[in-house]
Amino acid sequence: MNPEPDYREARLRVLALKFYYIHLVAYLAVNALLIAINFLTTPTVWWWYFPLLGWGIGLGIHTLSILGWGKTIGWKWEKKKIREFVNKQ
Repeated sequence: MNPEPDYREARLRVLALKFYYIHLVAYLAVNALLIAINFLTTPTVWWWYFPLLGWGIGLGIHTLSILGWGKTIGWKWEKKKIREFVNKQ
């Protein structure tokens, strides 16, 4: 058995997790900055939650994809489709 495909798959998973962590840190840092800007400039009008919620939806979807929820977009589905395309060639 060739360990190369297993290594590549593991490397892709680690890379996906790395980009998820970058996404999470950016979300926290940018939204903290937006909240600070909001309270320093216009404390009577709260607009900071709009970008927080909008971006939060995207982060939530990213989280679900990393956790492998939703079998139609999970790792097993991707692996199956890649095998199908490779076998057709």
